[in-house]
Amino acid sequence: CHVRPADSPTWRDALLLRDYLRDNPAVSGDYARLKRELAAAPHDSVDDYAEAKTPWMRFTLATADAWADRTGWTSAPT
Repeated sequence: CHVRPADSPTWRDALLLRDYLRDNPAVSGDYARLKRELAAAPHDSVDDYAEAKTPWMRFTLATADAWADRTGWTSAPT
C-alpha cells in the first residue's frame, strides 16, 4: 500500500498501471511473475527490490501511456 497526494504524478501512474494491467491480462501475468522472481531473490533492502523492478516499470508505464492515449483513459473520476 502506498500513500500519495491525489494530484501527484505518481498517483496518476499508479492508477494508470492498475487500469492497464486490468485491461491486459498477459502483461499482468508478466508483472506477477517478475514480482515472484524478485521476491524469491536475495535483496539487501526493499529499495534493491524496487530498483530491480524499475526497467520493467518504466517500459510498462510508457506502453500504458500509449494505451491511455488510444483508449481515452483518464485518472479523473467519472
